[in-house]
Amino acid sequence: MKRFLSLAAFALLATGTLATSALAQRYREIIKDSPIVEIRGETADTTKLGSDRYVEDNIDYLLANHDWLAVNFSTYWCPDSRAFRPFYDSASALPKYHGIRWAYADIDGTVGNETFRKRFGLPGIPVVMLFHKGETVMAADSTRSVLDGHEGDKVMADLLAMLDRFYKPDSAK
Repeated sequence: MKRFLSLAAFALLATGTLATSALAQRYREIIKDSPIVEIRGETADTTKLGSDRYVEDNIDYLLANHDWLAVNFSTYWCPDSRAFRPFYDSASALPKYHGIRWAYADIDGTVGNETFRKRFGLPGIPVVMLFHKGETVMAADSTRSVLDGHEGDKVMADLLAMLDRFYKPDSAK
């Protein structure tokens, strides 16, 4: 059974507000046990959020606390995102990728979402990015570990090929 982390509690945990409470410990357990951390918010356009920056703060928390992180930047209303999600979920369960922490960032897309577009170079959604120690993984030929599925043309084989090319569990990068 999937467990979903309360966004407000996760953001408070990420900022340290709940760091000493029993609730914070419970959310750490949920994060540890959840196959995919679900990151959601009212909007991912941080210009509209003021101090309520859950989505971006939670991504920052995951980037800072996991050597390997795969993030599926996606949204519920997008047909390409819905079609791709089962592939992402299946890949997260494969033992060969056990060293990757998996996250699903439900963002508003690209229109009106310049913060995520600029920061991560998102061409559209869904986009899967693989990070190592907080940075997008780069190949020797300067190719970034980004799988762009916003044209609806990506399947499980594409995701596995990207992961196999860029995920090096013994990497000391």
